[in-house]
Amino acid sequence: PITDEEKTFNIPAGWKWIRLYDFACISTGDKDANQGSKDGVYDFYTCAKDPLKSNTYSYDGECLILPGNGANVGLVIYHVGKFEAYQRTYVLEKKSVLCNFQYLLTALNWNWKKYNEDKMFGTATPFIKLGNLQNYVFPLPPLAEQKEIVARVEQHLQTITQLETQIATRETTTKQLMQSILKDAFEEG
Repeated sequence: PITDEEKTFNIPAGWKWIRLYDFACISTGDKDANQGSKDGVYDFYTCAKDPLKSNTYSYDGECLILPGNGANVGLVIYHVGKFEAYQRTYVLEKKSVLCNFQYLLTALNWNWKKYNEDKMFGTATPFIKLGNLQNYVFPLPPLAEQKEIVARVEQHLQTITQLETQIATRETTTKQLMQSILKDAFEEG
């Protein structure tokens, strides 16, 4: 059962607290780093932020990939299609139709890294244990609300991306203007 301590806030009526293992089959890849190939066709997820390539695949479908150790512990990657996974990389495959995987991605991005702050092990290279992942608790709304939450988050992320682009453009324009002013000041003198 989920304890009151694990329920970090009150949830709306119709929602429930669940553990990740109730919704997803969780496994680790079984390939070592030598599996990577520059000429590979399939993404090969290791504990790095960006995938390598592989000539083989062990997984096919909608999955979430989480690095199990290193600097990227806390990262959650959404993938649809064929791919390969490193032995310290966790792969979540759908076990239930009660949860939208993109909602789960949103829920993990919301709290997964913070949840693990006191549950990571290792001094030089942090890592997480399978049990911590399996026991991760998150709020599960009805499926229609999950889809609405995902749509709202995506809309806000698009707005953030647009604002970041505007800021970058303004910074570039400001730098160009400053260079022009300095050039004029020194060439006139």
